[in-house]
Amino acid sequence: MSYRDPVQKPALTAPAGASAKASILAADLQIDGHVTSTGHIQVHCQIKGNLAGPHLTVESDAKVQGDITAEQLDLGGTVEGDVTATVVNIHPTGRLTGRITYEALSVAAGAIVEGDLRRKVAPAQPAAAAPVAPQPSGSASE
Repeated sequence: MSYRDPVQKPALTAPAGASAKASILAADLQIDGHVTSTGHIQVHCQIKGNLAGPHLTVESDAKVQGDITAEQLDLGGTVEGDVTATVVNIHPTGRLTGRITYEALSVAAGAIVEGDLRRKVAPAQPAAAAPVAPQPSGSASE
């Protein structure tokens, strides 16, 4: 099994009426497999597999070997794999080797990024109707 194998894209939001809880993956864990959640995941452990969720925090003591898919990623640890996220914040202790596909990206001084950066374009907003200039009245007097 390769961790670079594509996996089905998870729904990144909780089902209607559900209350997604935050999950904390403690430093004493070592996970060999994919991790997916509909809530916030705070990672302190070692993961060999893909990671997906709406809001992921990879803490400075964590290492992920696999691809990450998220709406928001806060990276303070080490990631070896490709990242696809709407918002990516790489903190001073963050280390990333791989491709980052993002809409908004911030990289703090001291962070290390090795790989490709690809900005994805946000979905187009419908164009607002142009204001209509007032027309002169059609009556003319002589």
